[in-house]
Order: sequence, then structure tokens, then C-alpha cells
Amino acid sequence: MLGFGSKSGKSSGSSQGGQRRRSKSRIDDRIDGDLYRADESRLGPEDKERMVYNPGKSLKSSSKDVPFYLRNTALNSFAFFVLGYLAVYFPGKIASAVLASLSNRGPVIFYHKILFTNITGWESSDAISIFSAPLVVNFLQFVLYLALFQWTKQREGPYRTFAFWLFLHSMMRALGSVLPGIAAFEEFGYLAGWLYLNSSMVFGLSMLSAGILFFLSAIWVLFALETAYSKHLVYKGQRLKYLHFFIGLPVLAGSLFIGLLHSLSVDFFLQGSGTMPRLGDSMHEMIYLAEFGIVYVAMMMFLPFYREKEFIIVRDLRMLKPQKTWILAAIVLGLAFRVFLDKGWFW
Repeated sequence: MLGFGSKSGKSSGSSQGGQRRRSKSRIDDRIDGDLYRADESRLGPEDKERMVYNPGKSLKSSSKDVPFYLRNTALNSFAFFVLGYLAVYFPGKIASAVLASLSNRGPVIFYHKILFTNITGWESSDAISIFSAPLVVNFLQFVLYLALFQWTKQREGPYRTFAFWLFLHSMMRALGSVLPGIAAFEEFGYLAGWLYLNSSMVFGLSMLSAGILFFLSAIWVLFALETAYSKHLVYKGQRLKYLHFFIGLPVLAGSLFIGLLHSLSVDFFLQGSGTMPRLGDSMHEMIYLAEFGIVYVAMMMFLPFYREKEFIIVRDLRMLKPQKTWILAAIVLGLAFRVFLDKGWFW
């Protein structure tokens, strides 16, 4: 009897324990599943909203969402690439125009270059100051926007990505000005001419400029990874794909969009007549945009150095959706930039 009772009690206890384990397992599965299914989550809408905005507490998201995150990241990054291009383009040109106005050179800012109506009697000092002014302004922009990026890096919202592209554009304008300037004989090309730099010096500066862009990319790739808004985007096996969608595709799409703007005939677009612009006139800007390829390739080469690095991401799930306002602003302002500067901005 004792043996039978013990066996029965053990069997009964074992059965109850198994039921409890199965019940607990079903509860855990349900909880985990709920965390991955936003529509069926145990959390209410207010809880979700609070957790999305608060970087200290965030909803779990499924790895199945990563393709949508990458696509939306590329769309948003394209918008900020174009807006960064427009924002960085003007200050350097305006600095040249101000100095040229003081020398009565009649500067005119176009969508692809700055020209002068008075080209007689140039003094060496005036020419050097006018053509070096954009380099100085762009370098100051680079320092300012880099500091801005460091400040926004730990904050939510779109300004982190915008600051990233602002400092990258200003860095390219300042430190990558040699190749487009020499090839198109504009900006730095003018400066090199007035400084009477020989061909070997120009070649050396070109290689130095390209080398600086290449090796600084070892830092910019780290910043690009830190700009992500979800840990799923920068998992160790996901980082190269993220780089393609955050840098590669936006640079390609943004460069094609800007090239399309440069190839448009505003008169034909508005009046149905006129000739198409020559892309050769925009050679400086096209080579400038092509230099982003150097940075992109260098980023991919330096990416393995951060293979084992862990990133603490400031999450904001709003940024993993298309930022329609910013995308629309990039397209509208790009068209306005092209139309406004088609006939030149006279000073």
C-alpha cells in the first residue's frame, strides 16, 4: 500500500508538474509571440507610443521587419543626401560672390558653378581670395556639422541622419575639392592656376586628397553604423547590407537625381522650347558626386574592423518609416534650386 501510494502520489505530482510546465511554456510562447506581433500585443497604443519615443524602453521587433527597415532607411537617406547637397552648395558660392562683388567682378551663381561678368584686370590677390574662400567656408562647415552630428548622435528624430550627410558633404567639398577642381578647371582649378602649381604638384595634391578621403572613411563607417535607429540594422551579420542601403543606394539615387536636375531644360519644361543643357558644363559637380564612390568603397573595406564591436543604438521606430515630409522637401527644393539658378543669381 505504501509503495502503491508513493507511486501514485509521485505519478500524480509528476502529472501536475508536467501540466504546469506545459502551461508555463504556452504562456511564455504566447508572451514572446505577442512581443513580435504588434497588432496582437498585450501592450496598449499608449504603451507602444511611449516605448517607441523612449530610447531606454523599446518594443521588440521581428527580424522579418528588417527588409522594410532597410528600404525605408534608403528612402530617408536619399532625402537627406539631396538636402545636404543643397545646404552645403550655397555657403561656399556665396562667400566667393561676396568677395567678387567687393572687386566689382559681377559674380553670378548658377546651379553648377559661379561665373563672373567682369573678367578683365584680375589681380592675383583678388583671384586667390575669391577662389580660396569656398574651401575655407566648406572646412568650417565640416567642423560645425561634425560637432552637430556628435551632439545629435544620442538623440531621436531625423536630425541625426541629416547632420551625418551635412558633415559628409562639407567634408567632400573641403577635402575632396582637388580632383573635380583640376578636371573641370573650376574652384580649386582656378586657385591652382593663379598659384602657378606645376603638374607634379597638382598630381601629388590629387593623390593626397583621394588618400585623405579614403582613410577618413575608416571613421565615417563607424559613424554610419551609429546612425542606425534599430539594433536589427547593425547586427554583426547585417552591417554590410545596412551600409548598402544607408550609403550606397542613397548616393547612387541622389547623384542620379541631381544629374537629372542638371540635364533638365527649364525653358523647355516651362515653355516647351529651348535647348538641353550639356552635362559637360556640370563636370565639377558630377566628379564631386562620383567621389562619394571612393568613400563608399573605402567604408566597405574598413567595415571588418568593426565586425565585433557592439553598438548601443538610440532607437526611434518612427525613423524606420518613410519620412514623407523630408522626401517631398528634397524633391521640391531640388527642383526649386534648379529653376531659381537656371538663369543665374546675379550679385
